[in-house]
Order: sequence, then C-alpha cells, then structure tokens
Amino acid sequence: MDIVQSEPETSEQKNKPMASPSTEKSQTSTEQGDTNPQPPEEYLLLALLNEELSRHFFYPPLAIRRGQQGTVALGFVIDRQGQINNIHVAQSSGHAILDRAAVQALSRVGKLSSRPQQPHSLQLPVAYRLAEG
Repeated sequence: MDIVQSEPETSEQKNKPMASPSTEKSQTSTEQGDTNPQPPEEYLLLALLNEELSRHFFYPPLAIRRGQQGTVALGFVIDRQGQINNIHVAQSSGHAILDRAAVQALSRVGKLSSRPQQPHSLQLPVAYRLAEG
C-alpha cells in the first residue's frame, strides 16, 4: 500500500477549495455597479493553513497497518493574532487514531504568519487515504 496525501483542489478540478469555511463567499461591488468577486478572508486563511498543515501531516503507522482511511473534519478558531485555538473533531473519520493525528498536526501549526482582521471559526477536512500498489 502507498500513502496518498490529498493536495488542495484547484479551481480547475472543482469550483470549491478543499478547505471550505462555514460561511458563504462574499462579493463586493465597484462604484460602476459591477460585481467583483473577492475571496473572503476565511478562504485566504484556509489556503495558508492548508499549506502549513501539510508540513505537519502524518499518517499513523498503526492506521496504515490496519488499512484505516477516512476524512476528519476539524473545527477551530483563528484569533486576531493568528493563533489557532479550540481545535476539536467536528466530524470523525470513524477511526480515533486518525482523528487524534489530525488534531495533533493542526496543534503543531500553532500560529499562522497572517493576522486576520477578526477572529474566525472554521472547519478544515483532513483526508487520510491509502493507495493500492
């Protein structure tokens, strides 16, 4: 078995980011009345967080041996200093070892280099997949 780490989806693959916040996309209007879609701060933070999380991502060896796979939805808050707080499993993968590994990986990120304008309560899916071969 090979370990497959999910990469963020691009807009060419699907029109949604891999990590999606719980709020809808907002749009701003220009003075001429044209609608100019602007990515909300949540999407920018999640893109940065996805990159940082990939540096701390690990697939527990016991889960690999057992063939365990799944997606863990992590809930958390990013405060105005960029600190990641209140990390919890919003939706389990069905395997406690994968859930714990995802929480540990996000905890290791600790703080983002970007400081948001306001605190954000977000969710991020962390996928654990094994490829045959």
